[in-house]
Amino acid sequence: MLCHRVSQVSRIRCLVHGLGLLVVIGILHGCQRSEPKDLVSENQDADRRAAIMESDGQPIGQRADAKIRLREVFRRYQVCSYYRDNAVVTLRRGTTSSADEFVSTAPLRVEFNHRRLNVDAYAVRIRVDVQDRAEVIAWFDEPETGNFDSQTLRTAWNANTKDRLQLDQVLADEVLRSRLSAGLAGPPPQLEWLLADEPMSGLFRLRSDTNDQFTWLDDGRINQQRLQRIEVVSDRDRFVFWIEPATSLIRRVEFPPPQTLPPTNMVADDWSLQLDLNEATFQPQGSGTMESLPGFPPIFVGAFVPVPPPPPSPLLGRCFDLSRWNRSSSESPYHLIANSPEDAATFQQWFANITAAIPALNGTATMHLVAHERESVRQFERLPSPPVLVWEADEMNTALRKLRLPPGSMAVLSQDGQLLLVETRADAGSVGNVFAVIRDHVSGIDVPQKIRSDYESILQSYQAKLQSVRP
Repeated sequence: MLCHRVSQVSRIRCLVHGLGLLVVIGILHGCQRSEPKDLVSENQDADRRAAIMESDGQPIGQRADAKIRLREVFRRYQVCSYYRDNAVVTLRRGTTSSADEFVSTAPLRVEFNHRRLNVDAYAVRIRVDVQDRAEVIAWFDEPETGNFDSQTLRTAWNANTKDRLQLDQVLADEVLRSRLSAGLAGPPPQLEWLLADEPMSGLFRLRSDTNDQFTWLDDGRINQQRLQRIEVVSDRDRFVFWIEPATSLIRRVEFPPPQTLPPTNMVADDWSLQLDLNEATFQPQGSGTMESLPGFPPIFVGAFVPVPPPPPSPLLGRCFDLSRWNRSSSESPYHLIANSPEDAATFQQWFANITAAIPALNGTATMHLVAHERESVRQFERLPSPPVLVWEADEMNTALRKLRLPPGSMAVLSQDGQLLLVETRADAGSVGNVFAVIRDHVSGIDVPQKIRSDYESILQSYQAKLQSVRP
């Protein structure tokens, strides 16, 4: 029942990203729009303006100021009465012809009209229906956590179909907001294009004079379709919008990749992060294709309750042979075994969390780092030895299997080989648990028993909170 989270948080994620809730609330609070009939009329006017073309197929606005054109594009979203896409965000290292290619993708789909909003973003599912009032139902399609323990958010508020939704109400739940923000590219930017007074204002400004630079680039093509491209540079961040001239639909956005990505031996800027808005359209397509309810028996709640971590390892307290691990001249009282992630996108943050603990070891423990790639070995070997010992995965397969340590996890053992702690991830909190366990063990506490007892208390607290938010 462990929630997997992406810990990198940067300026970009203030929505890549632009849609962190503080930005959403600041932009959208109290924002009300005209009636759907007027929206349809504005849709038609926008389509007629966008369809005016020059004889060579280029829109008249091509030579206009790039900032003005992008403002018009966002305005097209703000006045639409219908929008739908099948968007996918992709983080990529290298190219399809590269042996070092790495690709991670996630859905970022949105359906919208004045009566309904559907969002499939990462494992998050949000459904908003507006009749006499607005009702939101949200859940997590996440088998590894039991679909967030089957919790399904259901809340409602007074609303009017004449007005557009306010995202501060849709995203009022704290857990829902944090899970969207923790996704590969943050919350779906389409929501801000559709509902914000000034879209993307958390990253650059369209309505005021700033140092942000807006520049026309050469046209690009997606599936043989020629598209306009506008580059926006704000501080050190660069964005590229690929725009369909005749409709002002955004077909692709290139975002700056997160800052906490692992270095490679390839060419500079080999990481890319882009949102492809496949099948995007302003034309109504009939009934939506997203399921309206979860595919599991829901436990309805008025607010999500964070699920407990996974239960402690059943191996806690057992002893293991450490004789072949001792390379150093003096044996340490404790051993910290850290199995690095195989996922290149999360390696760097894991590495930062692990190495931050090295100064605090202070002769107390030897840190055994297990590497799955040659580049990881090279990074590990730059660390001080002792206290760090570097192992290739093949050397440690038997030990990792006996300890049941998957990639990204870590364990603490005493000098006599007793297993004291297993953590399934290496974030700041779990690294702190390492030193807490060592302190307790030095003090003579039965650490495995204490961990099991503490976990029972966590479960009881969780059940009490869950009961309090159920209808």
